[in-house]
Amino acid sequence: MKRNSSFAFAALLVFLLILIWGNSLLPSRQSYAVSEWVSRLLTRLHLDGAVNWLTLFGKSQSSRVRKAAHLAEFAMFGVVLTAFSHRWKIAGWTRALIIAFSGVLCALLDETLQLVNARTSSVKDIWIDLLGFFAGVMFSLLVSRFLGLRKRPGQE
Repeated sequence: MKRNSSFAFAALLVFLLILIWGNSLLPSRQSYAVSEWVSRLLTRLHLDGAVNWLTLFGKSQSSRVRKAAHLAEFAMFGVVLTAFSHRWKIAGWTRALIIAFSGVLCALLDETLQLVNARTSSVKDIWIDLLGFFAGVMFSLLVSRFLGLRKRPGQE
């Protein structure tokens, strides 16, 4: 059972990385079209206000949708990576550093991949990615602590 769940976590991590980096490899025109489609869908469902709080990150609706997508993708990555890390035989600061380094590396690579198709790369987007990632990490840690899934120091 433990082996199957480890495989599932690993497969989910790979899927998320393909999703994140796949979106970054889309040409600018395609990326914009996807954002516009999501914007129209949110408007039809009367959920267009769901991304209005992101006005700090973008003026247009499609720009806010892209920023919300960055936050959501990286938050999911942070949740899954942190949950998966409980299976590692690495404890404490070493695990925390590996998780943090993975988030930073993924965000930097994400923005770098956008340059492949002559898209713009932004330091602001790296910060948004990291905000989402670390929010996901914190959420995962809080849930595991609340559910008692994480061992506290001194417990076996």
